[in-house]
Amino acid sequence: MRCFARVGETLGGVIVNEYMEILNTEGKVIPGAYVAGVLADGFQGQTYCTELSGSAMSFAVNSGRIAGESAAKYALGK
Repeated sequence: MRCFARVGETLGGVIVNEYMEILNTEGKVIPGAYVAGVLADGFQGQTYCTELSGSAMSFAVNSGRIAGESAAKYALGK
């Protein structure tokens, strides 16, 4: 895969669990709703978007993989 670094940020994005499922204001899963990358605000730390950490790109790719796998399982009823 070819990757290009870009800076994008949200403030107050959605909160997710380890399967990248979106949680409502009561902390419960919203069925069939997934998110990844900078929109998954619950995983951002102070070094998330710094040029030196590299964590933004790796988190974006890995959280996208997790969200995709989770969404596929949901779609297949697993």
